[in-house]
Amino acid sequence: MTFIRKEIVGTVFKLKYNYIDFNEAFSKPLHECNVKIDISLIPHYSHEDEYILWLAGFVEKITEGGPKTPPPIKNFIPEFISLRLEFDSVALSDDKPKNQGEEITEYFNSQAFTKTLKK
Repeated sequence: MTFIRKEIVGTVFKLKYNYIDFNEAFSKPLHECNVKIDISLIPHYSHEDEYILWLAGFVEKITEGGPKTPPPIKNFIPEFISLRLEFDSVALSDDKPKNQGEEITEYFNSQAFTKTLKK
């Protein structure tokens, strides 16, 4: 925590918590902890790639600020535009597929499939 605190000094990031009791987080269930951060799945530090990904997620959960995520593209599309209006010239079928998965069931019941299972 000290290292993270030093690294974010002078940036737009701020810590959400002044103190995290890691002994509490490791020994009590998540719903009994004061700070609700699940640290039960920490990978071993020798697995560097997994550890870095876990640490990035951890830092993301305990900090706030930084660049905002862009809004979804659908916010920029006017309400009067719809897929149906854009594709009026294309015949879109409203019928649902009539296949109930018979082909899949037939394959799993076929001799070709059962032969591959026996190998």
